[in-house]
Amino acid sequence: MPNSIAIGDAQPRSLFIFVSYESFQFSGFSRLGTVSSRQKIMATFWQKWNCSRMAVEQARKSVAKNLGAKPSEIFFTSGGTESSNTILNAAIIDLECKHIISSPIEHHATLHTVEYLAK
Repeated sequence: MPNSIAIGDAQPRSLFIFVSYESFQFSGFSRLGTVSSRQKIMATFWQKWNCSRMAVEQARKSVAKNLGAKPSEIFFTSGGTESSNTILNAAIIDLECKHIISSPIEHHATLHTVEYLAK
């Protein structure tokens, strides 16, 4: 089953931030109107980005508190594959683990990462 099945609709706030960034980054900044309208767009973009960043940091603190961890120990990822890759790479590279135990029934993304790291 492809991972894309787990993807839901974009939330309005995150969609607004993406569209603002996409418009600025890829659509030709000069086509966005006068200097003052561009400044308003960018001010709105940074305001929304800041709100999103603060929301993520608040969520990080909340999860850390519930788990008895430090906020710096909490990582949010976009899904299972990224989570597996992050933890396996951190274990081998950062923590210098010498052994990883897996089984043939692991998700293929995990198996591929383990096989890659075994080389």
